[in-house]
Amino acid sequence: MSFQVRADGDGGFVATAESVRIVTQGDTLDELKSMVLDAVRGHFD
Repeated sequence: MSFQVRADGDGGFVATAESVRIVTQGDTLDELKSMVLDAVRGHFD
């Protein structure tokens, strides 16, 4: 699964999945990584 990652206007980051409807955000890249993992797990549970 691939995600497009971009900076948001508040200094954080947004990740959008390319193949399914998953969008999440984090204040740092490390936080974003954790949020992506949680979002993917939640999507497929």
